[in-house]
Amino acid sequence: MEITRKSFLKGAGIAATATAALGTTAAASAAEAQNSWEPAKWDYEADIIVVGFGGSGVVATIAGIDAGASVITLEKAPSHEGGNMACSGGQLHEVSDDVDAWWDMYVAGSYGGNADERTTKAYIGFVNQLPDWFEEHGIDVSWKETAGDGRKTPITYLMGSIEGYEKTTGLYLYTALEKAAMERNADVRTSTRAKRLVQNPFTKEVVGVIAEDANGNELTFKAHKGVILACGGYENSPEILYQYFQPGVRFFPGGTPYNTGDGIRMASEVGAFLWHMGLLEYNRMAYRVPSEIAGFGLTQRFSNTNAFIYVNGKGKRFCDENRSIVHSHPNIEEFGYDDKAYAFPNLPMFLIFDQTAFEAENPLWTMNGGYPMARLTANPDASLGIEWPDNNAAVEQGWIFKGETIEELAAAIKGSSFDGEVDGIDPEALRETLEAYNAACEAGEDSAFGRAANKLEALVNPPFYAIELANGVMNSNGGPMRNEYAQTLNAFGEVIPRLYNTGEFGSFNALVYNFGNLVESCTTGHVAAEHIASLEAWDM
Repeated sequence: MEITRKSFLKGAGIAATATAALGTTAAASAAEAQNSWEPAKWDYEADIIVVGFGGSGVVATIAGIDAGASVITLEKAPSHEGGNMACSGGQLHEVSDDVDAWWDMYVAGSYGGNADERTTKAYIGFVNQLPDWFEEHGIDVSWKETAGDGRKTPITYLMGSIEGYEKTTGLYLYTALEKAAMERNADVRTSTRAKRLVQNPFTKEVVGVIAEDANGNELTFKAHKGVILACGGYENSPEILYQYFQPGVRFFPGGTPYNTGDGIRMASEVGAFLWHMGLLEYNRMAYRVPSEIAGFGLTQRFSNTNAFIYVNGKGKRFCDENRSIVHSHPNIEEFGYDDKAYAFPNLPMFLIFDQTAFEAENPLWTMNGGYPMARLTANPDASLGIEWPDNNAAVEQGWIFKGETIEELAAAIKGSSFDGEVDGIDPEALRETLEAYNAACEAGEDSAFGRAANKLEALVNPPFYAIELANGVMNSNGGPMRNEYAQTLNAFGEVIPRLYNTGEFGSFNALVYNFGNLVESCTTGHVAAEHIASLEAWDM
């Protein structure tokens, strides 16, 4: 199924007509009661109010301006930090013109057959327009044909990146998009947090946003044509995560710390139906206490040594520590729930290492910059007040526990679990675990968990150390249900007039990571803005 620019605009026209024809009775009723639901005054107004200036927000801003609409963009961060797009180490994937094959092998299976075929194929059609959209808007993206497996990915598809930055496309893509937006004199209000939507109670149209500035002052933004929620996910909202994932399990975001689920609350209040709330994109394990202080995940990623293991609060190993859980979704061992014991058996969990690793990975968070991390984590000491110049400082802070012997280490370890605080772990169990692991290293085979032979390195160089781990997450995907035009839907699949949601906020990703977040952000961002720009103003 192919959607052309002509068919897109035709669809937009139909939607505009439908919006205009909400009913003369309802319109009259709304007019009569206008003073009772509109704010006493509007501080600012534009055709389109975009909430968020990350990946999909910057694209929506550009597309709205180029469509001839006036746009005000609200961003709660104090600067243009780029949301999770600027944190991404990935590329733009996948663009394939074989829509039917893509649907059959890639989408239908991962949705379990529950996806709406017409909507999803229409969205894929818009994805295929993305290379042309970038070219038309002056964004220099290099595309190359890539071989897929014919099962999870198309046999061939296009992979896009910014020239010279193939492995860290997100940050440089955002930089290019931000530059394009500023060249269009985009009106971006930083340190402005959207709090609630303004909805006409009679027509259900969303006509504005109530926000708050850095000083706590309330601001009202009138949207003549509508609102685009490009406000990211909820991966840094423990409250929301506890409602949809394992209660008591703390996740730390590996990307922007500003994704705290504001949009979930705003959209829910005006009747949006939430979908795909069970999908998180897992990241590497994070160091729990310093991550809590930083407000995002300082992740464990060693590059110079393999002299480490993970143990739980009972001092036992429970997994292959070198396997990748990045973009994983199953009920992994790190927080697997035992419904017979009513407990998370592997929480709390600890990274155990010796002096070899202590010196080789100093400080432990150094490799956290493997992803650009929105320019925040390259130097967490300076930007977020984390005093971790070296591992000795982390020992002094009490983040890293130290023991000259295994017994001393076991007594020093402290942690936090679903069932309460842990003060020390079983020294005999920890010693047995370490001896079994070292024996596996000597034999060159980890029969217990299958860790690769070239990743086995014994822990034999005292002192010994531990640091508590927690679960890292890249981003969430759930949010308001949307159609192919990124219009927000209610529980009956009906459009909430003049409200759109884009990017990872209400992603089409469901059971697995079907659509790359970079592609989805760019696609939904421009589709939403072009569609909303075609509407007649509600207050004509």
